[in-house]
Parts: sequence; C-alpha cells; structure tokens
Amino acid sequence: AARDSKLQTRDAELATRVAELAARDSTLQERAAEVAANVAELAARDLALEALGAELAARDSLVVSLRKDLADSETQVAARDSKLQTRDAELATRVAELAARDSTLQERAAEVAANVAELAARDLALEALGAELAARDSLVVSLRKDLADSETQVAARDSKL
Repeated sequence: AARDSKLQTRDAELATRVAELAARDSTLQERAAEVAANVAELAARDLALEALGAELAARDSLVVSLRKDLADSETQVAARDSKLQTRDAELATRVAELAARDSTLQERAAEVAANVAELAARDLALEALGAELAARDSLVVSLRKDLADSETQVAARDSKL
C-alpha cells in the first residue's frame, strides 16, 4: 500500500508535470505561431523592400538617362550658342562694313550735292548770261533798226540833194 501510495503520488506528480509540459507546449506553439507570423511579415517586408529596390533602381536608371539627355541638351545648346555668337560676330562685322559703306555713300552724296549746287549756280549764271545776251541782242536789233532808219534818212537826204 505504501508503494501504491508512492506510485499514486508519483503519478500525480507526473500528471502535474505533463500538464505543465502541455501548458508549456501550448505557450511554445503560440510563440511559434507568433514567430511564424513575424517571419511571414518580415518576408513580406523583404518583398516590399525588393520591390522598392527595383523601383529605386529604375528611378536611378531614369535619373542617369535624364542626366545624359540634359548633358546632350547642354552640349547642343552650347553648340547653338557658339554658332549664334559666331553669327553675331559676322553680323557685327557686316554692320560695320555697311556703316563704313554708308559713310562713304554719304560723303559721295555730299559731293554730288555740292556738284549739283555748283551746276545750279552755273545754270543761274548761264541764265543771267543768256538774259544779258538777249538784252544785248535786243540792243543790237534796236541799233540795227536805228542804223537802217538812219541809212534810210541819209539815202532820202542824199536823193534830195
């Protein structure tokens, strides 16, 4: 009976121990489920991070492409600017040439105007000479008429005499 009592005590202790182990196992299973959920969440986060990494790589590639395009555009703008500066210099040279030519033409125009003024003065002088010549011609005509009248009178006197 003592042995039986010992065995019952031992059974009770083992039953308590089994209950404790079952409770512990349940706690461990809960923790394992939590760990599995955490692992699944971390895996999902890893996938999200990989997707973000891929998106970041795509954006980095786009930034590199845009920087290359910008550099190409800047090169084209610099080339156009250089061409425009060359064109501006050519135009400035052409404007200077035209200004010099204009100055020469203005000098020639002044010479022509002086020549025209001189010719106009000569024309006036010629008109004055023409008027004086016409006056003299008129005087000559008048003197010739007077002379003819005088000769007529002389001839008439001569014939009377």
